[in-house]
Amino acid sequence: MNDLLLSHIPTNQIGRIKAFARALAYGVVHKLWRMSFTYDEERPYPDCWSAGLGRDEANKNLITYLQSKWTIEQETPNPDSLCLFEYLSFVRHGSRAQNHYQLTSLALSLLDEPLEPPHVFIAYHREASSAFALLVEARLSKHDISVFLDKQIGGGDDWEKRLQEFIRSQTSHFICLIAGETLRRPVIQKELRWALETPNVIPIPIWHHGFQGTDTEIADLPNDLQDFVKSKQAIIVSDENPISYDSALSQLVNQLGYS
Repeated sequence: MNDLLLSHIPTNQIGRIKAFARALAYGVVHKLWRMSFTYDEERPYPDCWSAGLGRDEANKNLITYLQSKWTIEQETPNPDSLCLFEYLSFVRHGSRAQNHYQLTSLALSLLDEPLEPPHVFIAYHREASSAFALLVEARLSKHDISVFLDKQIGGGDDWEKRLQEFIRSQTSHFICLIAGETLRRPVIQKELRWALETPNVIPIPIWHHGFQGTDTEIADLPNDLQDFVKSKQAIIVSDENPISYDSALSQLVNQLGYS
């Protein structure tokens, strides 16, 4: 089966509901089963779910998937949960305890998201980019993307050790908000180097506040940071207005795998 169908089941209930709805949507799009489902409370798991008439191919595909992935009945989100999140819509009652449901467009839209949600670290110079960093955090949070800002470090924490461990072990995308003096800050230089030295971390520079990456702007930076500015494709906030910032954020969301 496809990697999406066999990916791990999230540990939290909301994550399981979303993962199951997404798998149902994938099966519909790839014609493994139909958009209509029946749930029969009186039948044993996994036969309580059906996506076809009798034992036809569509229904066999669904049962095979459930047996390979959702092997414990309690782990399978019930139709009521899926309806609550609007991934299924109730159609009608059937005979016995059978209820009929239809997959929704919201469930199909889940296929526009990455298989594994990104874990984002935002590096920024507080004097120049605090407001922008909060704006980025707010936009990404709408997509349930995990975001780390240094405001989350509590008093007394070994901040440098914590930041280094987080970037190297828990970060998938390192967003660096670059204004005029950002890359001259020792903390930013450390964070950026930790990200660049970690193979699985994807750096995404965003230029704003008029930064253009010219030779003059980066002339006194260490060579590795000059190379970073020159070699990495940046998202650029062309003007200091809401439209330009919104456009940059839309580009960022797309780069993170969300349509």
